[in-house]
Amino acid sequence: MKSFRTCTFVATGLTALLVGWPTWVAGGIKCWTNSEGLRECGNVVPPEYAQKSHRELNQQGILIEQTARAKTQEELHREQDEKRKHAAENVERARIAQEQARRDRVLLHTFTTEEDMVLARDGKLQTIEARVRHVEGRIGKLDQSLESRRTRTALLERRGSIAPKELQKEILDIEREISDNRGLIELWRAEQEGVRASFEADLRRFQQLKGNGQLEPERAR
Repeated sequence: MKSFRTCTFVATGLTALLVGWPTWVAGGIKCWTNSEGLRECGNVVPPEYAQKSHRELNQQGILIEQTARAKTQEELHREQDEKRKHAAENVERARIAQEQARRDRVLLHTFTTEEDMVLARDGKLQTIEARVRHVEGRIGKLDQSLESRRTRTALLERRGSIAPKELQKEILDIEREISDNRGLIELWRAEQEGVRASFEADLRRFQQLKGNGQLEPERAR
């Protein structure tokens, strides 16, 4: 049985290498860079260089295969992280597309015309505005009660007396209630802005779905 042999040459010139290449070598010529930075060729890549990049040439010197170096563990982990990231992004894109399709169905099922959308928007805005007006009226009454109690407190102090604890507590309670109600109004004003922004987005989408961008509904105050 013919024993396995490996021929290795330092390649100073590929033509010279091929001229002297043994005729018993039936496979391709593999070339790599050794630890000293020199190019070597042989019929088998030595184990210490097998993980590095190397090329395989046929006996005419034509490249038939290019083998990249083996990836490091860090590179493999990075690739896995990228794959997981892309997979998560694909899932998120699919979820967004499904949600948009659902919203489109609801939009088209709920409204027939753009005027219907305007009426719905104005109805929401008016409902919120009614709440605001009611609470503003409540704040007005609380302001009057607070002013009355502060006047009593000031009168007692001018007479050299201290306002009763009950009166002091009433003042604090009214101040707190006024602050809470004003906070509610701020929330409702923000809700109104949200209704307007949502309407504008829904209107643009409705026009896209209907293929009609001609009508520009009047804005609600």
